[in-house]
Amino acid sequence: MHADVPKQRESICHYAPLSKQRTSNRKWKKSSGRYEKLSKIEIALLDGKPQLKKGEREVFTIISPGELKYRAAKKRILELCSNLEDLESPNQAVQNIALYTLNLLKEQNVFPSLINATGDESLLFEFFIEEHSFSIDFYNNGEIIYLRRINNLTPFISEVDSEQLKEIVLEIAHTYAKTDM
Repeated sequence: MHADVPKQRESICHYAPLSKQRTSNRKWKKSSGRYEKLSKIEIALLDGKPQLKKGEREVFTIISPGELKYRAAKKRILELCSNLEDLESPNQAVQNIALYTLNLLKEQNVFPSLINATGDESLLFEFFIEEHSFSIDFYNNGEIIYLRRINNLTPFISEVDSEQLKEIVLEIAHTYAKTDM
């Protein structure tokens, strides 16, 4: 009965496959590996969704957990840096370097545990990896402060420049990989 329907993902499809679109304006869903017509109630629930034109298919985008973390972190940075009326909020330069660092982190699939604006005009990335913690603090005046606390060792603190951020990201990623086993 449904042999002419091409294989699709096992998720709901709110529109008929191309072969069904040519013969019917009804909406379909995939259930137990087969396409079934949607009930009038299901169709009514979907009325708010934009309709596809003839020959189009609904695209299912699968987003990785890393991409979700990246998007959430980027949104947080933009929110914290968007309050330009507040003199103590991070400025555009901080936003740019923070987004650059976030992209470096994304390449290593490592993301901050926390992103916060501080009271001293900076944006803080904090990483908590088991008993280790790392902080990168971006200040409005261009300073970048890196703090590393590993186990019970004496904390390491240093002012770094943007070129050193790759090394810091690799160090954090390496620590994360060692503890992830």
